[in-house]
Amino acid sequence: MSDAGRYRRVHNNEWLDPAFRRLDAAHRVVRLYASAGPQTTSVGCFRFSTAMAVEELGGTPEEFESCLTNVCEAFGWGWDPVARVLWISDWFERNPPANKNVVAAWVKLIKNVPNSEVKTRAIVSINDSLKTLYPGFLQPWTELLKSFRKAESKAESQAERQAEPPQGAGIVGTGTESRRAPRGSAGSDGNGADRAIGSEGAPLTKIEELARRTLGIMRPIGLMEPDENLIDSFFATAKHAGGDDWRDWRRQDVVAALADALSKRVAS
Repeated sequence: MSDAGRYRRVHNNEWLDPAFRRLDAAHRVVRLYASAGPQTTSVGCFRFSTAMAVEELGGTPEEFESCLTNVCEAFGWGWDPVARVLWISDWFERNPPANKNVVAAWVKLIKNVPNSEVKTRAIVSINDSLKTLYPGFLQPWTELLKSFRKAESKAESQAERQAEPPQGAGIVGTGTESRRAPRGSAGSDGNGADRAIGSEGAPLTKIEELARRTLGIMRPIGLMEPDENLIDSFFATAKHAGGDDWRDWRRQDVVAALADALSKRVAS
């Protein structure tokens, strides 16, 4: 049996699981695709493209994401819709490593997963589970955990520094409505409000705030210019932040805000 065949399989007891039996047909398809489909990796925590899933299974993105959210709630899985990270929390129980070489392979796989709270929870949980096995199994994962925590701490410090505007930098407005002026703007509209951008007048400062928040979530390493994954994550972050004004924002303004946030991140 191939390596993929060992973990991309459905165990008999899964069919009898009350949580599975309570699902309707559409949710069962999503459950099986997520746990035994072509995107699933041997570590059980991976970047999951819902667009690819819809292309392969059919339906609409909204229908699939709704089913996926319900499945994750039913089984206690972790799902980050912004970073697109899925963690099958009972994966270790069903697919324990056969030797330390398997654990070493897991380390390589999870390093490629975008940083997120779900990934952090997966790393810590797998570390705890490995402690119940032969001590040699734990060594590769312990080294990963140490390096991950150092990188996470550094990223958090950088995000905090970015969130602090430089003193006296571009403060405009009157009275209690002083705000930071947009990039490339001569100031405000004369009434203490930011100059609007885009066809619908979205405030640039809100785009900048969401750009910084997106970098704080994704924590890209070595990225100098916004890529499609980062841009998609920005709009997902905006969507989950609430409101519909983001639908009218111009793509070039979003790219500019992300590029500016990236340059400040590198400079810090």
